[in-house]
Amino acid sequence: MERPSTATVGRAGRRWARSPRIGAKELVWAALGGVALALLTSWPLVLHMGSRIEPDLGDPVRTAWEIAWVGHALLSDPLHLWSSNAFYPHPLSLAFSDSLLGYGPAAFLGAGTGAALVRYNLLFLLAWSLCFTGAWLLARELGVGRIGAAVAGAALAYAPYRVTEAGHLHVISSGGIPLALFLLLRGYRHSSRSLILAGWLVAAWQMSLGFTLGLQFAYLMLVLAAIASFWGWRAWRHGRWRLAPDRALVAITCAGVLACGAISAYQARPYLKVAAEYPTAKRTLQEVEKYSAGPIAFLAASSENRVWGSVTAGARKQVSSQNESVFFPGVAILLLALIGLGCSAYTRNLRVGLAGGAVVSGILALGFGLASGGWPYKLLYDIAPGWDGGRVPGGSSR
Repeated sequence: MERPSTATVGRAGRRWARSPRIGAKELVWAALGGVALALLTSWPLVLHMGSRIEPDLGDPVRTAWEIAWVGHALLSDPLHLWSSNAFYPHPLSLAFSDSLLGYGPAAFLGAGTGAALVRYNLLFLLAWSLCFTGAWLLARELGVGRIGAAVAGAALAYAPYRVTEAGHLHVISSGGIPLALFLLLRGYRHSSRSLILAGWLVAAWQMSLGFTLGLQFAYLMLVLAAIASFWGWRAWRHGRWRLAPDRALVAITCAGVLACGAISAYQARPYLKVAAEYPTAKRTLQEVEKYSAGPIAFLAASSENRVWGSVTAGARKQVSSQNESVFFPGVAILLLALIGLGCSAYTRNLRVGLAGGAVVSGILALGFGLASGGWPYKLLYDIAPGWDGGRVPGGSSR
């Protein structure tokens, strides 16, 4: 059983909202809502799972093969998983793109083209559904009501800039991030070993999908760990925290960190080797600059957007890539986010943190397009491990 929440921090009037009671019924409705929205927004895909692929015949076809290969290799020759049948006999060819290892078990069942299409389309629907449900749960844990949580889930899953990346399964598969954060936050607030373990396992699974999102997720976890450590130290110093740490929770945390680290290291090794053997695999400064965009990108929506596509055509003409550099968040989402920053359900520190995180993410999404010299993105490019080999600014940085 979960222990009572002890998540209130700080002085009176500056406390977090208590961890809400989330029953099985609410979980089911949140999950069903995610599935329903995924089916509705991709209609009529569900009626043609074995003969269509969303949203086009470009990257999704390659991704369907990639997942099928991972499943085949895991069952038949796991020691040579990274040396796929593409670009044979070049070794480690799976590392030419995101591995999506976490989706590999989906290919254990079924064989052939029809199965590959059905499998991909199911994972496509799962990606949207999980993002909605994960955001719903995280919003609820942070103090939002059910309606607000539904809005948060829809906003995160279906923001205009995110829909632009629908053809990149490795980009839209971000639902594990809010879900892991929810499980870990709720687990530590309730001192629940099962939730903490589940949170770290979900985080490790998210990392297994590749570094397009895994790199930023890893840095986010490091930043959150540093903030939590600082506040814990401050509370202990001022005598507000006198309880000895639960050894079991410490052990589970260490095991979770090791699991994420092990998966990251396992995936990083072939990518580092490919980068060493194929110099063109590294993102050059010229390539990063090419795909960078100025602040005008936040006013540019995809041409496929039925509401804002034509309205933002002028801004879209000024960005470097009309596929990668259209960051328009949506007017309703932006207004609701600004209103949420003034919500009294959040502490001032949390609101400042959320606003700061949004600003930093927006700045990094611009790449070299914000200031001369590429600052601050170039700083990370030069000194942060992995930042010079990941996806260029755009879809991965949002």
